[in-house]
Parts: sequence; C-alpha cells; structure tokens
Amino acid sequence: MEYKNIPPKEFDNICKEYMAKDAKSVELLDTKDFEKKSEDGIVLYRGVSEKQFADNFKNGIVYFPSSTCNVRGIGIYTTTSLECAKQCSDKSNPKTIIKMLIPKTGLKNLKNKYLEKLKEIIRHKHPEEFGMFSEGNKENFIFDSASKLLKEKFDEAFEKIQKEQIEDPDEQDRILNEAEEKIRKDPIIANRKRYFKENKASVFYNSGLLTKLLEFDALHSIDYLSSNIKYKEE
Repeated sequence: MEYKNIPPKEFDNICKEYMAKDAKSVELLDTKDFEKKSEDGIVLYRGVSEKQFADNFKNGIVYFPSSTCNVRGIGIYTTTSLECAKQCSDKSNPKTIIKMLIPKTGLKNLKNKYLEKLKEIIRHKHPEEFGMFSEGNKENFIFDSASKLLKEKFDEAFEKIQKEQIEDPDEQDRILNEAEEKIRKDPIIANRKRYFKENKASVFYNSGLLTKLLEFDALHSIDYLSSNIKYKEE
C-alpha cells in the first residue's frame, strides 16, 4: 500500500529506487586479474556517452535510465557485443566503453522470451486489466512533452526524402541525423518529460523491473534491439 497513490510522473523514480536498493558494489580489477577471471566468467560491455559516466560507474555510481526510453525497461544494460556497446558510446573516446565480468554459474537468468510468454498469459487471463498492454500499443500509454517537436522535425525529414525521391540509404541517414541534431539542440528537449500515464502500464512494460520482482538476477535477451544494426544483439 506504500506506493498506491504515487502520481504517474513520479512513479519511475520509485521504480529506480527499488531497483538500486540491493545493488552490489563494483569490484575493480587490473588487466591481469580481469583476464584471469574472464576464463570462468562472461565478458560484457556497456557504452556511455561521456567518460564521466564510465568513471562514476567504476566508483560505484550507477545511473538507471528511464523505463519509457529503453527496450527492456529499467536495468544496467550490457551486451556481449563490443560493436553494440560502441553504438551508445562516444566513438571518439574508447574510455566511454565499460568492460565488465559476470560469473557463468550462480547467476539466476530469466530469458526474455519466457517473460514475454508470461505476459501473454497475464493478458489472456486478465483481459480487462492487462489486455490492452501489447508491445505495439506501448506509445499510447506514454506522455511525452516533446512528442509534437519530434513529429514535426521527422515529418519534415521524411517529406524531404519523399519529395526529392532520395533512395540512397546514406543520404537518407544524413537527413534523419540532421533532423535529430536539430531536435537535440531545441530547448524543449532540455526540459523534456516522458513517463507512463498509468502506473500499471509502467510496471507491465518494464521488463527489467519485472525481472527483479520475479527474483531473477538478470534478463537475457537476443533480439533486434537497434534500428542501426540489422542483426540480433545479445
């Protein structure tokens, strides 16, 4: 009952606090120890936009991104693919790639395909409460103060591509990246608010949070997670 009347715009913060409360401290290893321990572990990578975030992570400061902006909700996102991590890093600075190690044994992994099957069962068994929460419906439950700006700028970009009959993929990407850069510099983005309109939707779409509520350590996913990469990422 403690969280019953939390306003939707504040609910994400409550979820982040819950996710972070039992977070284990980070153990720093030198190169020699890392290589030795990696024989019995799984090497993971995480890309961050600034070196400061990588330094903070090494000092035990962890940032949980908003659940509305990520494919799987709240969590410490990692990948076995260095190339995948580079997509989220400052490509001009290799120190924005964090290299981590987790044990091969003793880790309680939840496969994302099983979590999605569980969600389907819940939707089927409780249609009035959860039937509307399909993956394709997600955006309908999100409030985004920048939605008008995003639509306007990207509509302009797509209209230019269509009007000028631009078929070259690189040129299309250049125009879309140009639109994205304009959006990033707009003052609206600095004060952007984005959250689920209903707390129930916030929990249901938040696979990272559901993984912790089900008492698993990690959510394992192999999927097409980025529009920039045409192969499945782990």
